[in-house]
Amino acid sequence: MVSQACGDGDSRTTPSGLPLNHDAMIAIPSVDVRGGMCVRPSGAKNGAELPVGFPVNVARAWAANGFRRLQLVDRDLESGNASNATVIEDVVRDGALEIQISGDVRSLEQIERLADAGAARVVLGGRALEELDWLGHVAGLFPGLLVVATDVRE
Repeated sequence: MVSQACGDGDSRTTPSGLPLNHDAMIAIPSVDVRGGMCVRPSGAKNGAELPVGFPVNVARAWAANGFRRLQLVDRDLESGNASNATVIEDVVRDGALEIQISGDVRSLEQIERLADAGAARVVLGGRALEELDWLGHVAGLFPGLLVVATDVRE
């Protein structure tokens, strides 16, 4: 079980006899947030989503299962429909887990707001690769906070 691999001082082993400890792998669950709620795909062909719960409660549940980090993906920000910044800030301030935020973060103001709220990491997308000067500027302002991620399509 992945959550067991996240505990400190775990002396158990894998089926092949390798030590099972928190240094072997870092598992970071990723949770989508849309309309102020955590959601998951319904499996329907129309792309519908099902609500999972309130973000603070979902984060606490992951923490109760032994995880120390969580990624929140702001799907509204990604699609250009407002943002879940206030709800995400509530999760960060709750402190149950270290939180990294993604969802098309593209401005210095967004990074500052998430940093001020206490985000452990902020994931930057397309703009970071499109505007390397901007990336260098914000990386200098926020050392150790930013992660660059991109989807590659052929």
